[in-house]
Amino acid sequence: MSTPSKKASRLLIGNGFALLLAFAFSLQIGRTSFQELNLGWAIAIIACISLLLGFSMRSEKSSLLSEVFPDEDTVQTARRISEEMSEMNKEAKVSSAWAKLEVDLLEDELSGSEE
Repeated sequence: MSTPSKKASRLLIGNGFALLLAFAFSLQIGRTSFQELNLGWAIAIIACISLLLGFSMRSEKSSLLSEVFPDEDTVQTARRISEEMSEMNKEAKVSSAWAKLEVDLLEDELSGSEE
C-alpha cells in the first residue's frame, strides 16, 4: 500500500517533468527565449522546485513536506490517532476531576459561611 508521502512524491515529480516538457516545447517553438525573461521561465522554475521537493521526499525521512504528508500507512495512522485520542481522554478526565474538586471545595466554603 502506498503512503501519502510516496503519493505526493510521485505527483510532484510527475508535475515537474510535465512542466519541464512544456518549457522545452515553448523553447522549441520560440515562445520562450534565453535572451528575455517571461512566463516560460517561471514555468521552468516551478518545475525545478517541484522536482526538488519530489526527490527530497523520496530520499529523506525529514523533508520539507514530511509534516504535511506523513510516511505512514493506514495501520500506523490509526494507531497514532488512537493513542492521541486516549491521551486526550486522560487529560479530559483529569481536568473534570479537578473541576469537580473545586466545585466541592467552593460548596463547602459557601455552606460554612452561611452557618
